[in-house]
Amino acid sequence: MNINRIKVLGLLGLPLLAIAVAVMVFAIGHSSDNNAEAATSPSAMSLRVDSGDTFACAGGPSAGKVCVPLGAKFNVIVVGDGIPVDGYILAQAWIDYDKEGLVYKPGVTAIWPDVSVDTITNIDFPDLNAAGGGGLTGVVTTPASFYKGDLFSFSFTCTSGPSSSQLELIPSGTAPALTNGAIYTAGDASSTQIVPDVTGLTVNCNPGPTATPTATPPPIPRMQKCDQADNVEEGVKDFPDCSSLVNVFLTRQGAKIPPDACLVTKGTSANVGELAEKLSATIVSPDPKDTSSFQQVAAFEFEVHYDSTKVCVDINKGPDWAAAEAVCIIQDDQPDSKPQLEGVARIGCVTIGKGHGIDDLAVLATVDIFPQPEIYSQAKPNQNNGVVVQINNVGCDLGDEQGHAIPLFSCDDADITFRYLEGDVSPDCVVDAIDTQSIAFRWGTSKGSLIYKDFMNLEPSGTQADNDIDINDLQFVFGRFGSTCKAPHPDQDPVNPKA
Repeated sequence: MNINRIKVLGLLGLPLLAIAVAVMVFAIGHSSDNNAEAATSPSAMSLRVDSGDTFACAGGPSAGKVCVPLGAKFNVIVVGDGIPVDGYILAQAWIDYDKEGLVYKPGVTAIWPDVSVDTITNIDFPDLNAAGGGGLTGVVTTPASFYKGDLFSFSFTCTSGPSSSQLELIPSGTAPALTNGAIYTAGDASSTQIVPDVTGLTVNCNPGPTATPTATPPPIPRMQKCDQADNVEEGVKDFPDCSSLVNVFLTRQGAKIPPDACLVTKGTSANVGELAEKLSATIVSPDPKDTSSFQQVAAFEFEVHYDSTKVCVDINKGPDWAAAEAVCIIQDDQPDSKPQLEGVARIGCVTIGKGHGIDDLAVLATVDIFPQPEIYSQAKPNQNNGVVVQINNVGCDLGDEQGHAIPLFSCDDADITFRYLEGDVSPDCVVDAIDTQSIAFRWGTSKGSLIYKDFMNLEPSGTQADNDIDINDLQFVFGRFGSTCKAPHPDQDPVNPKA
């Protein structure tokens, strides 16, 4: 503690509380004559830090020392650990602090529940790095308090640089502090009880402990469906990265006949949703037979659940699995493999022997989704048109060559939006002169006319259709001139029904 600083405090020697409070004047007016009585008093005060940001100091717990992060705010609490046997009507405390590492916010908060708010007093000497606070149990009548616990609170902030700061209670009656410092006034107002036992503390402002980084667990693969379609047949997939939200643009009209590919041979029908069943990450689970190596996928199975009134499904094993001569059991909508349940298709593949060398990230199977004829008549090329079909994956399993299960994180679904390109009234995936001429030819017609076509009644969209083809319908098509399925304008993003 800075002795010169205490000398100045002693010279200032002003009572902490208002002189107008007669009891206060009486209490503090007593001098060190009471020291002998105080020495045998159970009275005691200490300091503690109240903050949720404190952390264990290096070297373990230490009495009277606390560590606080740089720049953190904290409260220093004056605690009444012992009280006069007859109670007390006044409590007062002075704190001496190091200005180099701490910033003090002037003011005091009384926690003492018996204090009268009208008597709470705070005196600060920032140049001397000292602050004090006190209060009485009343202004006119002063009932005795027997409370033991938190009395007053002072607010501090750690500076931005590391420091070790001492905070000390200034004991009253210790020369040359005189009557300033830690005191009680007894309940009968007969004496000032100098607090004989005061305990300070050390506050270390440090950067704080560095959290031990948590090891990142190895990735567990997901079985996912990825869009593989090339709607405009230019040799580039619509989504080169894996996407389970798929657009399928419809490009034909005609009689209500089931899709060719689900009846005869894959590849003879347009407007297909081409999905690839793939793993999202390389397998890194240890081989139970040899923990020094990873498991190798040698078998898989999964089911696809869907609305069979809207689509049919064709499943085939992936190219790498075909090359490995995998044996597969397939139940889908192909004529030679009817599913046992409506709206459920499944595939299960196994390999024979060892050393097949199938890449973990190779396509496990292809899942092609074809629209039923009802899809074509449920939409027209107006704004936000389309029918969303959920392709739900269930029962996904992977196995290694010995039949041990390979962990999977999830079994992901796909959502396909079957729709027309907006304004493509002659569906061929481009809005061009054929579309503009087709709708212009019908300008001015309405429902009941032989040349009126509801498929071209585009504006307003939805249930507010006006049953005629007017200038708004023409503008809907002309304004989209040049739009294609690959680059539609405005954008026609696939719909996520789970969003």
